[in-house]
Amino acid sequence: LGDDLMVYASATRGFKSGGYNITGTEPAYDPEDIWAYEVGLKSSLFGGLAQFNSAVFYYDYKDLQVQSFTPQGTLDITNAADSTIVGLEFEITASPVEGMQIYAAASYLDATYDDYTTARATAPDVRVDLSDNQLNFAPEFMFTVAGDYRFAVSNGLEASVQADVRWQDQSYFSAFNDVNFGQSSYALVNAQVSLMPTSEKWKLSVYGRNLADKDYTVGAYDFSSTGVSNFITEPRVFGLRLEYHH
Repeated sequence: LGDDLMVYASATRGFKSGGYNITGTEPAYDPEDIWAYEVGLKSSLFGGLAQFNSAVFYYDYKDLQVQSFTPQGTLDITNAADSTIVGLEFEITASPVEGMQIYAAASYLDATYDDYTTARATAPDVRVDLSDNQLNFAPEFMFTVAGDYRFAVSNGLEASVQADVRWQDQSYFSAFNDVNFGQSSYALVNAQVSLMPTSEKWKLSVYGRNLADKDYTVGAYDFSSTGVSNFITEPRVFGLRLEYHH
């Protein structure tokens, strides 16, 4: 629409092939189909000092492939009849002063099974209606704020200070949306201080990850009879890193 504003729209069709389970409640699963629609804008503000982008999207899935694990630990893939995802995304990048860049992003996701009935591995004869349950690994809200400030410290030498905070809502690792088989909302805080020449031939950094020492998981196996096995991530970590480019 101009030098500083672009709008776009897209409609795409895709599929994922079906296949066979070596073991599991269902021996075979059907292809997965999707129609994906998106409308958005990209803009430059204040003479290029800031950029603002946003998008709204709608995904219409048919025969969505859902992964789960049997109590024996084997992968089992089945088809959910229908599923839809509606989402909003916003991001802004700004450079208020020379050498400084600030980034912020937010997203909203309404991702649910429209029509899905299945059984637990421990009770294969009992069908459970999971319609309106939240999709696996699909938190409703996510926010990110990050900053980077780079400045000269002496002739030919520069330093940078970086920090970011990321927060995400409750998510589940199973279509059953069991509370003990998911991850409650959490925030991560990271920071880094670096020293480098203007040529960037080398870079010395001191960093800290997960500074709030948050315990969180990014996945799990449900063995039912013996319990849940979680993929626990790193605790608070400090480190020193030296990079050299030739």
